[in-house]
Amino acid sequence: MKNKLADLFMDKITGEVVAKYRDQRLTEVSNNTVRLELAFLSVVFEQSRKEWGLAVSNPVRQIRMPKPGKPRTRRLEAGEEEALLTACAASGAHYLHSFVILAIETGMRFGELAGVLWKYVDLEKRTIYLPDTKNGQARTVPLTTRAVTAIQILPRSISGRVFTSKPGSIRSAFLIAVQKAKACSPEGMLKNLRFHDLRHEAVTRLFEKGLNAIEIGMVSGHKTLSMLQRYAHLRANEIVKKLV
Repeated sequence: MKNKLADLFMDKITGEVVAKYRDQRLTEVSNNTVRLELAFLSVVFEQSRKEWGLAVSNPVRQIRMPKPGKPRTRRLEAGEEEALLTACAASGAHYLHSFVILAIETGMRFGELAGVLWKYVDLEKRTIYLPDTKNGQARTVPLTTRAVTAIQILPRSISGRVFTSKPGSIRSAFLIAVQKAKACSPEGMLKNLRFHDLRHEAVTRLFEKGLNAIEIGMVSGHKTLSMLQRYAHLRANEIVKKLV
């Protein structure tokens, strides 16, 4: 709505107009973000053309898509997990320490974690059921003993949610904890760390524990091996240990 595209009738949004939009956005955000925005715009035109009978062509099909950006390979380095968790424990957000541990132990996405309900947590079976996930399929996430402990210390509320704070507040608390951990750590530690990197860390650790791709996909929610490969960042020295 903030973009000039919103002021145009659909038949005026040509390939040339979208190309200019693409080029402008590439100066502001990453290639992958622009690709997602163009994909959304393409869906709007396809829906209008196929389902609603509007005589419009899809301008996104007339332009060159930006190349995909390189996938992130960020993992937690030596000492970073301890520094981060120390800062989380000292945070005014009492839940943050448990939230981060669960992210590292389960590989759940931020939104999945923020929306977990107590009624879907089974501490006896050590599982969390997710009825609504990004890929549209429900899944049951197994919990390590460390994850179970992190959940058990959380107070229950009448809202039924495990984490009662709003997602925006949780993100802010995490970013503040990262900054405080940086300030108390050697230079370079925790540099450029994002919450989603914890998902990469979790998936890689599952591979290191010896789980196969099908098992890990059931935990993480990835449907294809290619997507799992984007999230698994095995260290060469760990592989060397397994070689004779």
